[in-house]
Amino acid sequence: MNIKNLKINSLLIILMLALIISNSSLIAQNSALSVHLSAKDDYAGNIIMKTLKIPHKTLYTYYCALMWNIGGEGGGYCGMQNHPSGNNFIFSIWDPISSNEPIKAVYTGGGTQVENFGGEGTGLKSWNFELGWAEGNDYQLISRCWDVGDHTYFGYWVHDISSNNWTHLVTMDYPVKSIKFNTSTGSFLEDWSSTGQNARKVFQKDGYKRRLNNIWEPFNDVNFNINTNDIGAGQRSYNYRNNYDAGVEDGYYYMQSGGATTPSFSGTSTNLTNAFPSSPENEPMEFYITNLTENELSWTVPNSSTPQFKIIVTIGNNVIVDSIITDANSVSINAAEGNLLRVTIEDIMGNLTTKKMTLGTEDFAPKVPTGLKVDGFGSSDFSVSWDSIKYSNIYQVQIQENFIWRTVDTTSETSYKFTNLEGRTRYRARVCAKNDFGISAFSEYVFAITTVNNEKIISNENWNLIYFDSEEKSGEDGAAKNAIDGDESTYWHTAWSNSVATYPHELQIDLGSTYNLKGFKYLPRQDGGINGTIKEYQLYVSSDGQEWGTPISEGIFEANTNLQEIVFSEVQARYVKFKALSEINGGAWASMAELILVGEIVLDVKENNNELPLKFELNQAYPNPFNPTTTIGFSIPASGKVNLTIYNSLGEIVGVIINEQMQAGKHSRKWNAINQPSGVYYFRLTNENYSSAKKMILVK
Repeated sequence: MNIKNLKINSLLIILMLALIISNSSLIAQNSALSVHLSAKDDYAGNIIMKTLKIPHKTLYTYYCALMWNIGGEGGGYCGMQNHPSGNNFIFSIWDPISSNEPIKAVYTGGGTQVENFGGEGTGLKSWNFELGWAEGNDYQLISRCWDVGDHTYFGYWVHDISSNNWTHLVTMDYPVKSIKFNTSTGSFLEDWSSTGQNARKVFQKDGYKRRLNNIWEPFNDVNFNINTNDIGAGQRSYNYRNNYDAGVEDGYYYMQSGGATTPSFSGTSTNLTNAFPSSPENEPMEFYITNLTENELSWTVPNSSTPQFKIIVTIGNNVIVDSIITDANSVSINAAEGNLLRVTIEDIMGNLTTKKMTLGTEDFAPKVPTGLKVDGFGSSDFSVSWDSIKYSNIYQVQIQENFIWRTVDTTSETSYKFTNLEGRTRYRARVCAKNDFGISAFSEYVFAITTVNNEKIISNENWNLIYFDSEEKSGEDGAAKNAIDGDESTYWHTAWSNSVATYPHELQIDLGSTYNLKGFKYLPRQDGGINGTIKEYQLYVSSDGQEWGTPISEGIFEANTNLQEIVFSEVQARYVKFKALSEINGGAWASMAELILVGEIVLDVKENNNELPLKFELNQAYPNPFNPTTTIGFSIPASGKVNLTIYNSLGEIVGVIINEQMQAGKHSRKWNAINQPSGVYYFRLTNENYSSAKKMILVK
């Protein structure tokens, strides 16, 4: 090789490397400044709290509310994030210094995921995307620590103030005894992905620490400062080193960084003052007794109440229960008929509430409703129903939009229809029970997706999962049935813990009846994780579950965790096969929160058609839910006497549609429920050798 060319090529390589390094350095210098707010509370405490409000979302931002014991035993931090997978609440504790035991999560609330973290130290992290948060709303974040044997527990709660809804997200078992919140309580605003061109801002108020003598101290004096280690040439925030600010606005402290932000003070730090009340102004907790026997006491705490922490039960001067209980609603007792029990519950902020009840009376509040499910969807509505609850004479229903719960109505029925909703929108719904003696906590929520252009969502009530290639049951609840259970908080995940199943992955479903299918919806997992999010797919249909032919739909989903909606030319089928071909990041796994099908049931209204059915079969009523008429289809393989009877939820006969000899063939009958109240009904088809019943819901 020519020496001159070698030198030139070497020089070019050096220049290219220099350019790459220079560009990388420029990118690395584009993070918004990390800014900090620190209270002047260098004393031990057992509760810390603060209220956060985020005026606008900025992706890749950590809005830390509370940070404690940094660099020491029991150090941790918590807050809110605007993450690519959604808005989450996060709580993390660094690994112990004086123990080799791991930190464990002894309680996780619905949707809370727990995993180890690395980077700036190692430890245990929990985050919750399911709860979510909305910009412009106040969220109160509270952590409390307490001793359990030779360990310390840390609990984390969130209060959505606009919805007045409390959630216990996690409790962690830290394997060192008697840890307190010992240092000043800090907070920060952080850009973790070099997006300094975007301004991010956070408001804070009502910051407190409770001393060990139970005296509250407000954070009325704080110090703001920037991370000066990041502002030098070549450092991560060099290009936005002057874009920061802090101050007091409408009773809040605020911090801002990135974008075109300019400081309202000179220097890199400033002291701020506020005038918060001397102690938190939360209302004391409320609870209601739901059952009392010789052996057990149970109670309920409404979601609007400050959560429970400890319960003390006495009979006369005898204390029969004295326990910290943060996530259960019953205790074992030893009592006798006629005993007067005094029940005192301490909430997480130390407030006490006491109730009395004599064993033998039944002045009980209702328990939490169960069995909540979605019964039907529309372009601007959906219907739900639930099980009847003992002692309840009225139910309160709520709907969630943009992470905000609101009460819609009360009803004495065990079903409800939400109306006047936006089309193609995901909603959550829940219900609580009430009577003259109290109100229960809300049920687990269900989710519904309103449709567009009057498309019909097919009920999964009669679906049967007939085949799946893989599911994860050991490392997590990744059962295949979760993909068709109507619950967005569960999901199907293919095997990964003991062995890894590779693509393609497949589900086969018997819909229970024949439908005219027009489309489907794929909802990826909604817990904040992205493992298994499907990229390429195929959808097949069949009339017998054996012959599948070619795909009726195939393609590539968008690379996110949003609801994916697919429309195709109408096709008639009873069986559906969904095949996943690849994952968005090239992984071996597949995951799915829900598979939703769009279409309408096939009802043959011609009597005694020429093609005789092969078996006696009762179809689902259509429409269902209905108001006030619905059509019931059925097939008879041989002539004979047939009875079709309608029952209410009490088992009482409310209508006899058919009780006569009929010819073999496919038939249908309409039922008009104009004179019946809203509720659940059952229809039963019988002859000498066959009996079948199904459920339908009347919603007026």
